[in-house]
Amino acid sequence: MLTPEDQSISASSVVVERREAQIVIRNTSSFAQLDVHHEQGVRFLFPGEELATTSNVVIAVPGSVYTHHINVDITKVVTESAPPNGTIPLVHATFSVPDERLPSLIGLCAARFFPDRLGSALLSAAEIARLLTTAETSVTPKAVNNKLQRLRNDIAERLGTYLDTREDLADWAIRQGHVTRSDVERILGQ
Repeated sequence: MLTPEDQSISASSVVVERREAQIVIRNTSSFAQLDVHHEQGVRFLFPGEELATTSNVVIAVPGSVYTHHINVDITKVVTESAPPNGTIPLVHATFSVPDERLPSLIGLCAARFFPDRLGSALLSAAEIARLLTTAETSVTPKAVNNKLQRLRNDIAERLGTYLDTREDLADWAIRQGHVTRSDVERILGQ
């Protein structure tokens, strides 16, 4: 069991196993998603889903009291170099986030990468504006909201993907690789 104080997490909510030159992470929970943080972003694993990877990951197992983190260091398990998996997201070829909207999108996704530092909820427009405002630039919450809304409209128009909420937009941006952990670290000044 991960901790006796948090009865909302099953002791068997995640299985990590080695298959050939990869690590396979499987969500064996009956209802909760797992957040798998890797070098290109976050992959959400829903019950029954699995992910094969050849890179180090941190698995976040959310509970009602704590979020438990499991560090998986593949370099200690895999001694041979694994071939790339060959998966290329198709969205990259047809859509790119405009430069003027990217900082707002990165700010929106920041809490997904650093929940311990920024909280588990997405940042509000005012919090994103504070995060993006520097000595050289000033951004208003209204501008942040406008940029995010225009981005959602562009995605719907060009890709036919309708992102109704800010959470949908953040999840889409991370899954498609438009926002990575290094992007967020750059904005946070780490």
